[in-house]
Amino acid sequence: MTARRPGVPPRAGALAAYARWCVRHRGRMLSFALLLAVVLGLASMKLDDRLSNGGYTVRGTQAARAEAVMARRFPVKPADLVLRVSAKEDVDAPAVARSATRLDRWLADRPGVAGVQSYWTARDPALRARDGRSALMRVDLSGDDARAARTAERIVPALAERAGSLTVEATGPTWASVQFLRLAKDDLHRAELVTVPLLLLILLLAFRSVHAALLPLAIGGLTIVATLSALVLLSEFTPVSVFAPNLTTALGLGLAIDYSLFITTRYREELARGCTVGQAVERAMASAGHTVLFSALTVALATANLLVLPLGVLRSLAMTTIVVVLMAAAATMLILPALLAVVGERITAGDPIAWLRRARRARARNGRRRPVLGFGQGAERCAHCGEALRGVAFRRSRHRCAVPESAAWRRVAALSTRRPVLVGGACALVLLLMAAPFLWVRFGIADERVLPAGTESHRTARGIHQDFAQPFDRDLHVVLPYLDSSRPAGCRRLETYARRLAALPDVTAVRTATGVHHRGDAPKKSPCPPAAEPAAEEKAGKTEAGKTEAGKALAGAYHGSAATLVSVSSPHDAQSADARELLDRVRDVRSPGRRLVAGPTPQAVDTLRALGDRLPLAGGLIAATVLMLLFLFTGGVLVSVKAVAVGALSLTASCGALVAIFQDGHLRGLLGDFTMTHQVEVVSILLTVTVAFGLSVDYEVFLLSRIREHHLATGDHTAAVVRGIAGTGRLVSVAALAVAVSTGVLAFSTNTVLKIIGVGLALSVLVDATLVRGLLVPAFMRLTGTANWWAPAPLARLHARFGVSESGPPAGPPPRPTAVRRVLAALMPPRL
Repeated sequence: MTARRPGVPPRAGALAAYARWCVRHRGRMLSFALLLAVVLGLASMKLDDRLSNGGYTVRGTQAARAEAVMARRFPVKPADLVLRVSAKEDVDAPAVARSATRLDRWLADRPGVAGVQSYWTARDPALRARDGRSALMRVDLSGDDARAARTAERIVPALAERAGSLTVEATGPTWASVQFLRLAKDDLHRAELVTVPLLLLILLLAFRSVHAALLPLAIGGLTIVATLSALVLLSEFTPVSVFAPNLTTALGLGLAIDYSLFITTRYREELARGCTVGQAVERAMASAGHTVLFSALTVALATANLLVLPLGVLRSLAMTTIVVVLMAAAATMLILPALLAVVGERITAGDPIAWLRRARRARARNGRRRPVLGFGQGAERCAHCGEALRGVAFRRSRHRCAVPESAAWRRVAALSTRRPVLVGGACALVLLLMAAPFLWVRFGIADERVLPAGTESHRTARGIHQDFAQPFDRDLHVVLPYLDSSRPAGCRRLETYARRLAALPDVTAVRTATGVHHRGDAPKKSPCPPAAEPAAEEKAGKTEAGKTEAGKALAGAYHGSAATLVSVSSPHDAQSADARELLDRVRDVRSPGRRLVAGPTPQAVDTLRALGDRLPLAGGLIAATVLMLLFLFTGGVLVSVKAVAVGALSLTASCGALVAIFQDGHLRGLLGDFTMTHQVEVVSILLTVTVAFGLSVDYEVFLLSRIREHHLATGDHTAAVVRGIAGTGRLVSVAALAVAVSTGVLAFSTNTVLKIIGVGLALSVLVDATLVRGLLVPAFMRLTGTANWWAPAPLARLHARFGVSESGPPAGPPPRPTAVRRVLAALMPPRL
């Protein structure tokens, strides 16, 4: 019979073979990794010019179709740039008008500018401030979001030199995009300066070795540069969000440290059992390597289900997360074995606080304190490696057991299993109380308010809302694509429709090609001609329509080829509840033919509705994917369902905390005094929930692998749960703390979207690693007993054939051989 390599578990397969190869060629592998990091770092420098800040609205909705019709047929459409031009005197003064007109012409001649509409050319009163000291210019830029952002970045700073005595301030989605990117870069640099030292300190305290602490950081750095360079390639095919670099740094460091911790800890355990360096690397890859690959696959597949949601920015961030996860797993599996082989037995050396440990041992020898090792105080031998922990043998040796069971986590797990109903019920009650604010959640779409109040785009937009009667982002644009208002019949139908809209509550003005209508206006003669003549309107209710420059501009703006545009103005913020109620009332008014409604409010409402329609599908796919993967790993139906249910409860609690913080305003000052919008940005919370769910499954897989390993070895389910919690509690706590630090730094970002992601991920992993893993999971598993590992016969055979495990072959009998295999086995002689 062929002898199996000593110290290597059965079914080690390709991972063990690669580990052996990597140990033999470690020098080549590390040289290749260093060269690859340099090349990828140079390639990633191109990413900044390819980032996009679009994709916050869903394509194919009624609002999106209305925007497309407006872009083709009307000059009135959402502007990429909105410029507030202020003067020391009235904007109608000749000198101010001349300067503003020159500025208008200069802007129109710039490359990348598709059109300019200003108060001084259109004479639209809505573009003039109440005090008459400022007016607006609306600039339309050509190209996609990235090209428009580069154009804005070039022309906006030059406006100050061309404005002369005028003062120009910029806002609008494109200028907000430019400032998003600038602030994101600053946040990224600050996060790197804070995160790396904190993570190094955490790893030093956890591993008690400089060498062991530096390895995960090296893998994290390679993960980041590899992901950024992959995003450069991805930008050739799809837009990449401006938040992608920040998300890459936060998740890249956290996941790389997680995966490196799993393998490095297993490597140290194997060294402590007496294996050589090569055997320890091989065993660590053959056992913990399965967990890393399985965890990465789970997070990636769970996040991939977000791609069914029809939102561009969410898909971009989901693809970024998938790339980060795969790169972290690839860097860990491909490069870490070579690093471990080079470090060798020095993985336990370089303890920065060894002097403190020696002092504690000296006090213990003097009888003042006994060491806490193994299962508890005064243990004779280590529970893992069997080495003596007391007496002369211990004093002459260096105890190298990598992860002694945590006495604190063992006590917590023992309490949970002794009182499962009390402990589990109390923990579930706490999580439900945390989740309570999620009952009144209100979702919204990101706008310039996610930036700090002092940024130019936010400050200018706020000033426009205060000083202008009709701000640029509060109009509802009703497109009537088959109504020709230049014909008498169409003109009369338009007049009737405009009066109905003007009679609605909260409508301040209705602008059409025939004039401006206000609620309660006295009846007046219809401007519609008796025959096919040019449409007319009245100005201020007195001037005959069509005879003034303003009247001609208004008629031309709201009348297209066989189509008509109606603008409905209101005083409400675009995403407020009042604005949404007004939208419903406008859509309920009977229109003269088919109508489409555009504007910021219908964009937000239709986007949230489209997401809500697809959300059950995405949630079902995520749950089904995780259930299938967990069953393949554990072989138990109940334990897999438990993992999904407990993860959902944990995430709901985290979402409730996010609502309390960002919607209700609690702890606002602690997180940098962000702008209150009384809603939660939908993209950030969906991404946070999905990634956090994947991370919770990541820790669940690691915990269940150890519980299952003890259960298979002893058959004692309760003891296996306690030992699994005690053996993994310290490691899971360190891994969760590392992820919380790397992602939690985003909580102090200047951008509210990144704040939500940072707070949500940090809170989720901390709650999951403490309340859920320490209390709720052991209590549940104690109540359900050995039923956790039960599966129907067909599923048991499926797991026996395709299941994976950290500790070797799955539980249960091997699959029954086929008839052909039985015949061949009878004919062939036995192997010697």
